Amino acid sequence: MEKIVASVSISNVRVRKRNSVAGDADKVIVIPKEFEERVLAIAVKIEAAEDKIREATEKFNMQ
Repeated sequence: MEKIVASVSISNVRVRKRNSVAGDADKVIVIPKEFEERVLAIAVKIEAAEDKIREATEKFNMQ
């Protein structure tokens, strides 16, 4: 993740110094510094759940 060093506005969203910006092919999100740890912890849990779903789907498709 990259950190910005100045405040900017993008599509009416204010991105401030110390916010984190993350994105993939579908979306971009701005995470205020005070929520960063909580958001990242939740994201790790979601990713683990999605991995389990993918594994189960792959096993089901192999049968």
